[in-house]
Amino acid sequence: PHLLIFILGSKWVNSIESISDEIKTKSIQIMGEQHVANDDNEFSIIHQSFNELHGELQRKMNMLNEVSKKLIDSNLKLKELATTDELTSLYNRRYFDIRLDEETSRSNRYKKDLSLIMIDFDDFKKHNDTYGHQTGDRLLSDMAQLIRRSVRKSDMVFRYGGDEFAVLVPGCNAK
Repeated sequence: PHLLIFILGSKWVNSIESISDEIKTKSIQIMGEQHVANDDNEFSIIHQSFNELHGELQRKMNMLNEVSKKLIDSNLKLKELATTDELTSLYNRRYFDIRLDEETSRSNRYKKDLSLIMIDFDDFKKHNDTYGHQTGDRLLSDMAQLIRRSVRKSDMVFRYGGDEFAVLVPGCNAK
């Protein structure tokens, strides 16, 4: 319940708990009423109340599912923003540091090769100064796509810094 309150807020959790309590109460009433009275009309009223409560719970659950889906979508977007370079759509330096540690550990654990390719474009600042930053951005973006198309699907391409790129190549040695 505390995790639900943190994620959804107390309004939602209290509302769902309240409906759940009402359903439990009505269920107990229905069970008792069935044994005590044989009045079809009274049972029908109780049954209708139970169905209304069930419908209300279903609506609340649907709303909760929608909130959950939005939360999941938001988390995926945040993860993408936290791991991707906006200009090149490659993984960023922060994610490189994480993946390098993971891949190094995996390589050591399974005694598999791991290579790292570092690419630095010479005189890129001169290009930017001569042709402007928009042209430089376009060049970086084009180079990023060229690098991405030149590696295997299992390789990971990162924008390491301004005009520097890194490629993690699991399962490959220097040759």
